[in-house]
Amino acid sequence: MLHNYYIRDNVITLRPLTADDIELIRVWRNQDHIRKSFVYQETISKEQQQKWFEKYSTLPNDLMFIIELNSSKTPVGCAALYNLNIEDAVAEFGRLLIGESIARGRGIGLNATKLLCNFGFEELNLMSIQLEVLESNLIAYNLYSKVGFIRNGNIIKNNLNLIQMILKRK
Repeated sequence: MLHNYYIRDNVITLRPLTADDIELIRVWRNQDHIRKSFVYQETISKEQQQKWFEKYSTLPNDLMFIIELNSSKTPVGCAALYNLNIEDAVAEFGRLLIGESIARGRGIGLNATKLLCNFGFEELNLMSIQLEVLESNLIAYNLYSKVGFIRNGNIIKNNLNLIQMILKRK
Protein backbone atom coordinates (compact mmCIF):
# COMPACT_ATOMS: atom_id res chain seq x y z
CA MET A 1 0.00 0.00 0.00
CA LEU A 2 1.37 3.37 -0.87
CA HIS A 3 1.49 5.39 2.33
CA ASN A 4 3.01 8.54 3.84
CA TYR A 5 4.37 7.26 7.16
CA TYR A 6 7.83 8.39 8.25
CA ILE A 7 9.38 6.89 11.38
CA ARG A 8 12.60 8.40 12.71
CA ASP A 9 15.11 8.15 15.49
CA ASN A 10 18.61 9.60 15.84
CA VAL A 11 20.21 7.14 13.41
CA ILE A 12 17.68 6.03 10.79
CA THR A 13 14.48 7.00 9.05
CA LEU A 14 11.92 4.51 7.81
CA ARG A 15 10.29 6.12 4.80
CA PRO A 16 7.66 4.90 2.35
CA LEU A 17 8.72 2.64 -0.49
CA THR A 18 8.38 4.29 -3.91
CA ALA A 19 8.62 3.03 -7.48
CA ASP A 20 12.12 4.53 -7.61
CA ASP A 21 13.26 2.08 -4.90
CA ILE A 22 12.20 -1.21 -6.41
CA GLU A 23 15.30 -1.85 -8.53
CA LEU A 24 17.57 -1.19 -5.56
CA ILE A 25 15.55 -3.61 -3.43
CA ARG A 26 15.74 -6.21 -6.20
CA VAL A 27 19.53 -5.89 -6.36
CA TRP A 28 19.78 -6.22 -2.58
CA ARG A 29 17.35 -9.14 -2.47
CA ASN A 30 19.22 -11.04 -5.19
CA GLN A 31 22.51 -11.06 -3.24
CA ASP A 32 23.17 -14.71 -2.37
CA HIS A 33 23.55 -14.19 1.38
CA ILE A 34 20.25 -12.26 1.49
CA ARG A 35 18.27 -14.35 -1.00
CA LYS A 36 19.01 -17.52 0.96
CA SER A 37 17.52 -16.06 4.13
CA PHE A 38 14.02 -15.82 2.60
CA VAL A 39 11.45 -18.54 1.96
CA TYR A 40 11.37 -17.62 -1.75
CA GLN A 41 15.01 -18.09 -2.67
CA GLU A 42 14.96 -17.70 -6.44
CA THR A 43 16.60 -14.76 -8.21
CA ILE A 44 14.03 -12.05 -8.91
CA SER A 45 13.84 -10.52 -12.41
CA LYS A 46 13.05 -6.89 -13.18
CA GLU A 47 9.68 -7.98 -14.52
CA GLN A 48 8.84 -9.95 -11.38
CA GLN A 49 9.83 -6.99 -9.22
CA GLN A 50 7.68 -4.61 -11.26
CA LYS A 51 4.68 -6.95 -10.98
CA TRP A 52 5.27 -7.25 -7.23
CA PHE A 53 5.30 -3.46 -6.86
CA GLU A 54 2.13 -3.05 -8.93
CA LYS A 55 0.37 -5.56 -6.68
CA TYR A 56 1.87 -4.04 -3.51
CA SER A 57 0.58 -0.58 -4.54
CA THR A 58 -3.00 -1.85 -4.49
CA LEU A 59 -2.90 -3.76 -1.20
CA PRO A 60 -4.69 -2.02 1.68
CA ASN A 61 -2.85 -3.97 4.39
CA ASP A 62 0.85 -3.80 3.49
CA LEU A 63 3.26 -1.09 4.68
CA MET A 64 6.74 -1.32 3.16
CA PHE A 65 9.55 0.98 4.29
CA ILE A 66 13.01 1.90 3.07
CA ILE A 67 15.62 2.23 5.82
CA GLU A 68 17.76 5.34 5.35
CA LEU A 69 20.73 6.58 7.34
CA ASN A 70 19.93 10.04 8.69
CA SER A 71 23.50 11.23 8.30
CA SER A 72 23.54 10.79 4.51
CA LYS A 73 19.96 9.95 3.44
CA THR A 74 21.46 6.76 2.00
CA PRO A 75 19.03 3.87 1.56
CA VAL A 76 20.54 0.80 3.22
CA GLY A 77 17.67 -1.66 3.58
CA CYS A 78 13.96 -2.27 3.97
CA ALA A 79 11.33 -3.71 6.30
CA ALA A 80 7.56 -4.10 6.34
CA LEU A 81 4.43 -4.60 8.37
CA TYR A 82 2.00 -6.57 6.24
CA ASN A 83 -1.16 -8.63 6.47
CA LEU A 84 -2.38 -5.85 8.72
CA ASN A 85 -5.69 -6.75 10.29
CA ILE A 86 -6.86 -3.65 12.14
CA GLU A 87 -10.06 -5.38 13.31
CA ASP A 88 -8.09 -8.16 15.04
CA ALA A 89 -5.19 -5.76 15.86
CA VAL A 90 -2.52 -8.05 14.38
CA ALA A 91 0.10 -7.83 11.64
CA GLU A 92 3.16 -9.64 10.34
CA PHE A 93 6.65 -8.20 10.39
CA GLY A 94 9.10 -9.07 7.66
CA ARG A 95 11.00 -8.31 4.49
CA LEU A 96 13.79 -7.05 6.72
CA LEU A 97 17.09 -6.81 4.93
CA ILE A 98 20.18 -4.66 5.17
CA GLY A 99 21.38 -4.50 1.58
CA GLU A 100 24.34 -2.15 1.89
CA SER A 101 27.51 -3.56 3.42
CA ILE A 102 28.32 -0.21 5.10
CA ALA A 103 25.22 -0.68 7.25
CA ARG A 104 25.72 -4.30 8.30
CA GLY A 105 26.81 -5.13 11.82
CA ARG A 106 25.85 -1.69 13.15
CA GLY A 107 22.54 -2.61 14.79
CA ILE A 108 20.49 -0.95 12.05
CA GLY A 109 18.30 -4.01 11.48
CA LEU A 110 17.61 -4.23 15.21
CA ASN A 111 16.87 -0.52 15.34
CA ALA A 112 14.54 -0.67 12.33
CA THR A 113 12.68 -3.66 13.78
CA LYS A 114 12.13 -1.90 17.11
CA LEU A 115 10.99 1.32 15.41
CA LEU A 116 8.55 -0.44 13.12
CA CYS A 117 7.09 -2.65 15.85
CA ASN A 118 6.66 0.35 18.18
CA PHE A 119 4.93 2.18 15.33
CA GLY A 120 2.59 -0.80 14.89
CA PHE A 121 1.67 -0.79 18.56
CA GLU A 122 1.49 2.96 19.15
CA GLU A 123 0.15 4.31 15.84
CA LEU A 124 -1.79 1.36 14.41
CA ASN A 125 -2.99 0.09 17.82
CA LEU A 126 -1.86 -3.46 17.15
CA MET A 127 -1.96 -5.95 20.00
CA SER A 128 0.48 -8.43 18.47
CA ILE A 129 2.97 -8.74 15.62
CA GLN A 130 3.96 -12.10 14.20
CA LEU A 131 6.78 -13.27 11.97
CA GLU A 132 8.35 -16.35 10.47
CA VAL A 133 12.10 -16.85 10.25
CA LEU A 134 14.15 -19.65 8.73
CA GLU A 135 15.33 -21.99 11.46
CA SER A 136 18.82 -21.77 9.94
CA ASN A 137 18.88 -17.95 10.11
CA LEU A 138 20.31 -17.56 13.61
CA ILE A 139 21.30 -13.93 13.08
CA ALA A 140 17.69 -12.95 12.37
CA TYR A 141 16.32 -15.21 15.09
CA ASN A 142 18.63 -13.62 17.66
CA LEU A 143 17.75 -10.12 16.44
CA TYR A 144 14.02 -10.81 16.82
CA SER A 145 14.61 -12.31 20.26
CA LYS A 146 16.43 -9.12 21.33
CA VAL A 147 13.39 -7.10 20.25
CA GLY A 148 11.20 -9.31 22.46
CA PHE A 149 9.67 -11.76 19.97
CA ILE A 150 9.14 -15.20 21.47
CA ARG A 151 9.01 -18.55 19.72
CA ASN A 152 5.44 -19.53 19.03
CA GLY A 153 5.71 -22.65 16.88
CA ASN A 154 7.30 -24.25 13.84
CA ILE A 155 6.08 -24.80 10.28
CA ILE A 156 7.46 -26.03 6.98
CA LYS A 157 7.17 -23.91 3.80
CA ASN A 158 8.83 -24.71 0.48
CA ASN A 159 10.55 -27.61 2.26
CA LEU A 160 12.18 -25.14 4.68
CA ASN A 161 11.88 -25.24 8.46
CA LEU A 162 10.53 -21.97 9.84
CA ILE A 163 10.16 -20.69 13.36
CA GLN A 164 7.04 -18.70 14.13
CA MET A 165 7.50 -15.84 16.58
CA ILE A 166 5.19 -13.33 18.23
CA LEU A 167 5.61 -9.98 19.95
CA LYS A 168 2.75 -8.79 22.12
CA ARG A 169 1.96 -5.23 23.04
CA LYS A 170 3.03 -4.36 26.59
